[in-house]
Amino acid sequence: MRNKYEMVEVGYCIGKKWWNNGIAVEALNKIIEYLFNEVSVNRIEAYHVPENRNSGKVMIKCGMEYEGLIKQGFKNNKGKLCDIELYGIIANDYFNK
Repeated sequence: MRNKYEMVEVGYCIGKKWWNNGIAVEALNKIIEYLFNEVSVNRIEAYHVPENRNSGKVMIKCGMEYEGLIKQGFKNNKGKLCDIELYGIIANDYFNK
């Protein structure tokens, strides 16, 4: 059976007072679990600006792999083009871990 949704992009943003409490890891793990098990997506990806290394650590803790730098891949809320670091995980890797 072909997946209805081949790829989804996820993102998160939490207030500074909740940083470093494992909240983002717990939430992202649940989202990944839901998307693979209930929605049957094939690929999940997420990105962060290079200055936000902790967001990349969250993605790695959730089983996502670093896939590379995309130059000027995102326009921030000030209208500036920013580089982004892309992470992804596919269903085969998730289910065979």
